[in-house]
Amino acid sequence: MVQKIGAQYLAKRFADQLMSSPEPPEEPDEVREAPEATSALDGQLFRDEEGRVVGRVYQVRQVEVYVVSPTRAGAREELVRCLNEADSRVFLREVDGQLAGVVYAPDAARSADQQRAMRADDV
Repeated sequence: MVQKIGAQYLAKRFADQLMSSPEPPEEPDEVREAPEATSALDGQLFRDEEGRVVGRVYQVRQVEVYVVSPTRAGAREELVRCLNEADSRVFLREVDGQLAGVVYAPDAARSADQQRAMRADDV
């Protein structure tokens, strides 16, 4: 008799588990975003080459910086060149009225020379 009651209990419990609706997954109470890494310069006093204080610098996190370059490998050097040349061009890109990107481009004459030098027909 005890075996019959035990078997009925196990059969009932097994059937309840199979027939019950699955429990919804638990949702976290808060969605935490990873904190953005801060730059060592962010919020610091910035000084020019002669040691004079220019002002306090702040990193603008939602603004992306681009440079027109013949290759991705030379993009960093091209950015430095564009920043040091007076004839370089700067373009601002906005999305929904907000500044989203800054594009640095070399002087149009130098850019045209680079493009002519990179043609596959000339190889």
